[in-house]
Amino acid sequence: MTRLSRFAWLAALIVQAALPSFGEDAPPAPPAPQAANPADEYDLQRCVDVALSRNPSIRAAAASVAVAMADLKQAKGLNDPKLTAAGGVSLYQSDPSFAVPGLGRLVFGQRLNVDASLQFEFPLYTGGQSDAAEDQARAGVRAAAYAEVRANQAVALQAVEAYFGVLRARGATQVAERQLEALQAQNRAVSEMYRVGLVARLDALRVAAALAAAEEAVVVSHNAEKVAVAALRAVLGLPPDTPITVVERYDDVALPATLDEALAEAQQQRADLHEIEAHIAAADAAYRLAEAGRHFTLGLYTRADFLRTSLLPQTGILSGGIQFRIPLFDGDQSDAGKNRAQAQKEKLIAFRDSLRDQVNLQVTEAFLAQESATRRVATAQRGVQAAEEGFQLAAVGYANQVVPLTDMLDAQARRTQSQNDLVNATYDRRMAMARLVNVLGR
Repeated sequence: MTRLSRFAWLAALIVQAALPSFGEDAPPAPPAPQAANPADEYDLQRCVDVALSRNPSIRAAAASVAVAMADLKQAKGLNDPKLTAAGGVSLYQSDPSFAVPGLGRLVFGQRLNVDASLQFEFPLYTGGQSDAAEDQARAGVRAAAYAEVRANQAVALQAVEAYFGVLRARGATQVAERQLEALQAQNRAVSEMYRVGLVARLDALRVAAALAAAEEAVVVSHNAEKVAVAALRAVLGLPPDTPITVVERYDDVALPATLDEALAEAQQQRADLHEIEAHIAAADAAYRLAEAGRHFTLGLYTRADFLRTSLLPQTGILSGGIQFRIPLFDGDQSDAGKNRAQAQKEKLIAFRDSLRDQVNLQVTEAFLAQESATRRVATAQRGVQAAEEGFQLAAVGYANQVVPLTDMLDAQARRTQSQNDLVNATYDRRMAMARLVNVLGR
């Protein structure tokens, strides 16, 4: 066989083995399998929506808000009018009586007595207790609501990371399958060339070994993709046998242009900072509530005695008046409550200041990680282009008998690795963007 014939054989091998190069902006979109039922398709938004609707931590946070709302309703009731019905039946051993000197024993009642009354109370002044209790409950509602926001954000981030984890695994599978297809073509070509005596047996064995490694890589990548899909199902709260087809469809998000903008947004937006401020407000209200325990209270009442015990004089059905209460000594309960509330407030303020520093650190790390991930994508794109060119040169060199087969296989391995690097860099950037959005408090 002439050198020209050998070159023709190798040229065909190169054409068969060549993988489509990646584009300028992203790796080739992993081909999403077609769902038998469109209801089985999950894009990013649907993943987030399903996770928020099914995750147990979301239900727990919503229940906490409901508890706080019930506490607020109860606190509001302290200043509302009260209507109370009361009654009872009493049976004495003997008729009520007392001895009067010179007159004997006088009976003034009956053994069996029945009481039935209805009393209406209207508080005029509660010493500030009702207002303080309502303020404390309102602060509790705000804290629970911000805690629910935090829970939603945490679950949404888990869903986003699991979603892009599937796309990353699928992209790696695609790269592995294309490498396998290329080596299968090379194996067929080199085997035929060995049969007609154009290459040595060693070349055929080397390609066969590379093919076996590629087959193993495909098995591993398929398994990793299945694990990623299972992880996504778990985050979404779906049963393990639920049909799910992940489709690559998501919108870009606008991010702060500078670190200073990101820091300012987080300090204003973060739900955990708002939550701790609500707890501080609740501690303030708890202090006022404890202090109000030393104040007098004043209210009106109206009473209707429909059935009255025979032991009391008959005064008619209706009565009314003013009631007041003046605490003289409460065993230091009020002072203890104030001290506890003040200590709790100081503790919360210290935690808030520490949390602000942590937020700044988290935002700084996430912002720089997102910038680094963006640069990695550009670097990986250049790496793919260089590796592609290197493989083509190595293949041409092998065809011209100036480059050994090992160099061409190494170049092909570097090309595959560069494509994997671009897949990882692309979805690392997506995850870094999601984490930045999360620490910003969006």
